[in-house]
Amino acid sequence: MLWPPLLVSLAGAGLIPATLYFSAKPDSKGESVFGNAVLLACAQSVVVLPITFLALHWLLRSQSPEVVSAARAYLFVIPAILVSQYELSLLQGRMHFSTYNALRSVIPVGYVAGVVLLKLLGHLIVWNIVFLHLGLNLAVMFGAMSALRRKGIRTSLRVDLPLLKEMLKFGGKVQVGDVSQGMNLRLDQALMAAWLPAADLGLYVVAVGAASASQVLANAVRIVTTPRMTRKDSVAERTDTLRLVFKKFWVLATLVTLLIGLALPMLIPFIFGSRFSGSVLAAEILLVGNLFVGAKEVLTGGAHALGNPWLASRAELAALAVTFGLLPILLPTLGITGAAIASAASYATVLVLIVYGLNRSYSIAPRALFRFRAEDLRTLLPRTSDGN
Repeated sequence: MLWPPLLVSLAGAGLIPATLYFSAKPDSKGESVFGNAVLLACAQSVVVLPITFLALHWLLRSQSPEVVSAARAYLFVIPAILVSQYELSLLQGRMHFSTYNALRSVIPVGYVAGVVLLKLLGHLIVWNIVFLHLGLNLAVMFGAMSALRRKGIRTSLRVDLPLLKEMLKFGGKVQVGDVSQGMNLRLDQALMAAWLPAADLGLYVVAVGAASASQVLANAVRIVTTPRMTRKDSVAERTDTLRLVFKKFWVLATLVTLLIGLALPMLIPFIFGSRFSGSVLAAEILLVGNLFVGAKEVLTGGAHALGNPWLASRAELAALAVTFGLLPILLPTLGITGAAIASAASYATVLVLIVYGLNRSYSIAPRALFRFRAEDLRTLLPRTSDGN
């Protein structure tokens, strides 16, 4: 079950963000975007499915034939995932967030309910879990298709070749950054598994999980603001929106980070047990790093909305080089603390380079993004009816 999501990520070629961008543009043709997206999903599936179907015999050579068969059956979820993700991007681009979030909740809610039901019926076996996932993904795919029609977006299979070339070009630039980011986020744990005892890896996984709680805010902001910015008619309007949104995000994210940072020394031993107290320092460092990651995510969405995905991808490549340079030095000497420092330094590098690129290309001054004033905090507080 691990392979299809990984393959979707690698074979996606950045086309999910591309679908979002081209569906959110003021002159967007939703019908053409949908037709191109379905064509791309079919092409990606035709390439990925047969290769992986044959490769699983080797990739899972230590597993039983039943496991290999179940894994091969589960590969057929890939077309449903790709089509549904493109459809959800269309809904997000058109800012139908209620429908978008409702459809996104189908799989996690359906999975929990399905597992409980299978357990009660005494049929909780691997094959039924595979069928459950296949059914849920198909439900999202057809549900999203129906939602698009209700929102006035025709779901024909008409292909727009000039638009298709633009989507591939945009997606290719995004994919470079996505792959670099994925490697950057996983390289520390991969090297730790090779160089450090398993207990240290366990402590670090807890630190990563505890620090990641702060990312909820950044993900929510990016989901909403990227299509909102893209729909603006001019670059000036998009940059103004990015300045305003990011400044509010930065103030709120800093406050959230401070609160979580104060709570971590108590929460980690309480939730995981006193034996995991050794992960607190790494978690605090990673929490600061995740503040940079969240800021980078919001600005990356802004760069995509400005039609410049290469700006963020270039920064991710540079950050990956920082990770490669620091981990071999800090990991053997400082252990999980060194890994956390290397990750935080890498995340800070991405943020600095994106801010530099936005300033150079769009005259968005860093002080317009990060300068903190007391009135910035007041803008986050709800106002009463009399304006106070």
